[in-house]
Amino acid sequence: MMLIDDLYRGMEWSDARMWAAVRTVNAESLREKLHHLHLVQRAFLSVWRGTPERLPELDSFPDTLAIEQWARGYYPEARAFIAGLDEWR
Repeated sequence: MMLIDDLYRGMEWSDARMWAAVRTVNAESLREKLHHLHLVQRAFLSVWRGTPERLPELDSFPDTLAIEQWARGYYPEARAFIAGLDEWR
């Protein structure tokens, strides 16, 4: 297994723990931070894949749960990308 895969699995575990802790909080500043965090993850993946992606604005998520559902979809996409990499890349 490649080191990057281990790191991504660790990040996924960490995100899952974070979401469990904040799932019931609906403070606007927290929503903004969560949106930004996952927006950056998706932006990096988009750059790495060389496929521009239109990233959603915070207003497109009605609540924190909607951000969580969007964010969780990142990991299968990132793992699929990582699985296609060779050691050099």
